[in-house]
Amino acid sequence: CPLCGRNPCICDSGLFYDRAFVYKPYDGAIRNGVISMKRGNNTNFAEYAGEKLAAMLESCQDIDCIIPVPMSAAKKRSRGYNQAELISDKISEILGIPVRNDILFMIYSKKEQHSKNAKQRAEIKNYLEINENADLSEMKIIICDDVITTSSTVNACAELLKSKGAAEVTAVLASGTVLKI
Repeated sequence: CPLCGRNPCICDSGLFYDRAFVYKPYDGAIRNGVISMKRGNNTNFAEYAGEKLAAMLESCQDIDCIIPVPMSAAKKRSRGYNQAELISDKISEILGIPVRNDILFMIYSKKEQHSKNAKQRAEIKNYLEINENADLSEMKIIICDDVITTSSTVNACAELLKSKGAAEVTAVLASGTVLKI
C-alpha cells in the first residue's frame, strides 16, 4: 500500500494521517544517526534530517504549522531535548512554518517505543493528550518524528489533531521501518 507500506494494507483499520514523507529506511547510517541522536546526545542528525525533510516538503502548500511528536517531560529532562522538536525546528527554519509545542503532550511513558511489541505500541494513544483549548479548524498540519515503525504514534497524534478540527495531517519522518513512501 502506498500509504501504510504494508501488505496486506492496514489502512482500513483506521489511519488518520493523510500522507507521509519518510526520508530514508531505518537501517545503516540512518539508523546509526537516529541512535546517536537519541542516546549519544548527537543533535547533528536532527539538523541533517530536518534539511532533507524540508527539501521533500517544498512542494507542500499552505501548511499552517509543524507539531513535533511529544515525549514525556521526564524523558525530555533526562535527554535534554526532544529529537522530534529539533527536526521540526530545522524544517521550520528552512520553510518558515511555525512549530507548535503547545498542542500535543505525552503524559506518561514508562518504556521506549522500540522496546514494545505492536500491541503495546498501539496503546500509545492512552498516553497522549491534546490541548483542550486548541482550535485547529481547517488547519493543514505536519506531524514530525524521527522514526516510524508500526505508525501507532503518528496515527494516534493525527487522530487527536483531527478531533480538534485539523483538515489535513501530513506525517514527516526521518526514517521508517514500515512505510515505503
